[in-house]
Amino acid sequence: MSSRKRAQVKNNSPLDTLFTPTRRRQESSPDDSPSPGDERTARQSSVQLYEDQLDWIDEKRIEARKQGGRRLRKTDFVRALIDLAMSCDVDLRGVTTDEELVERFREGIKNS
Repeated sequence: MSSRKRAQVKNNSPLDTLFTPTRRRQESSPDDSPSPGDERTARQSSVQLYEDQLDWIDEKRIEARKQGGRRLRKTDFVRALIDLAMSCDVDLRGVTTDEELVERFREGIKNS
């Protein structure tokens, strides 16, 4: 018998990536291809949006492209809006409705 071990085949099955620890999976697999210059690690998440929100994003993507901009992804919009919200000082204590959440972010953006 040979004393050499068999070579390990990575990503042989979709289950291999499913059961790989998150840190190793992020380091070894391509993510959602972040925008150029974005050095942060990206993780995939599922977010449900309303039809009018998706329509607005699609309209803005088309508008940007027609005006000579690069092809923007929906992910770019969501990330940009979250970055904007993170840059504001927003007090979310006691928020109970979506409308109240929007108003708090609106106030936070105005005061920034």
